[in-house]
Amino acid sequence: KYSDSAIQAICMVRFFFHLTLRSTEGFIRLLFTMMQITLPVPSYSRISRKVKWLNLDYKKLSLHKPTHIAIDSTLVKIHGESKRKKWRKMTLGVCPETHEILFTITSDESFGDPTLFKMTMDHLPKSVKNVLMDGALDSYEMYRLAERERINLITPPRKGSKYKIGIDQSKRDETLQMIYKMGNNEEALKKWKKIRGYHRRSLVETAISRIKGIPGNTLKSRSLINQHHEILLKSLIINKLNTLGLPVRT
Repeated sequence: KYSDSAIQAICMVRFFFHLTLRSTEGFIRLLFTMMQITLPVPSYSRISRKVKWLNLDYKKLSLHKPTHIAIDSTLVKIHGESKRKKWRKMTLGVCPETHEILFTITSDESFGDPTLFKMTMDHLPKSVKNVLMDGALDSYEMYRLAERERINLITPPRKGSKYKIGIDQSKRDETLQMIYKMGNNEEALKKWKKIRGYHRRSLVETAISRIKGIPGNTLKSRSLINQHHEILLKSLIINKLNTLGLPVRT
């Protein structure tokens, strides 16, 4: 009776205005009355049941094929009155050129960045060749994984790291060698970040801040699948808002 698109739109309204399920049903009914729309409105209980089975995915809002993607993670709180706070880890992949959120991963808070990096490989668009991530991913294992996927991992090296010389030299060693040649200090690291375009990774941090600030930092859903759908819907809200206008640097 109600399509996935209809339930998705209703849920996006709910999260944008920070409504309960009952309030969402009432809001949509009032909106339809004001607009003289005669379509039926699903009950709050039906909305709750349908969310779990939604066939959700990102619909690209631009024709741009991303070659770079910035990835970062943050913790979001699960709604509840438990004395012990419970969290989920939210991982976003953002296109630096368009600011679009291209994918989300919802996982347990105990998942480390290396594990999540392996999971992100399945979500990357085929056109992506460069991945921007923070220094927690600086290891030979992560560079080898990126090379197997034919991806350039762009991440700042850890302080005090030394490069290898020889036939087994990796992309990580090339990064370290480049920084050493420029002075091996903070200024050299800044130059490297500018050359590699690493500053664009901050755009994924901006997307995370917008999700926390607009749809909200607390997950209303209780099951993991519904929490993933909630994060995805909140990300779609941000993507939609981006189409209405973004700051222009002059």
